Amino acid sequence: MNPIKIGMIGFGRMGGFYLEQMQKSGRWEVAYICDVSAESREEARRLAPQAQVIADEQIIFDDPEVAVVGLFALADSRLSQIGKAVAAGKHIIAEKPIADSVEREWQAVSLVEK
Repeated sequence: MNPIKIGMIGFGRMGGFYLEQMQKSGRWEVAYICDVSAESREEARRLAPQAQVIADEQIIFDDPEVAVVGLFALADSRLSQIGKAVAAGKHIIAEKPIADSVEREWQAVSLVEK
């Protein structure tokens, strides 16, 4: 079975946990790790030297070979990221909550259901 190509957005505490589990499973190819923090990007380079470490999340959405987007950044960014992922035809793994308010969570649900 070929590994599933994923781009991770957000490399704080939860992003690190997800990376560790993905590396253990052997089912994932972590193609990208994106974070706005230079310190987090440096840590990502150390822990996942095979991944492209970037600051611009759009690169992940634009790569047709990335099948899954992992959303591990803060909740206030997830609605926008879910919209981009849906528009790009990507599968989504999202940390909870999926948005920063109940109203925005329902908007995210609506995007995915359509």
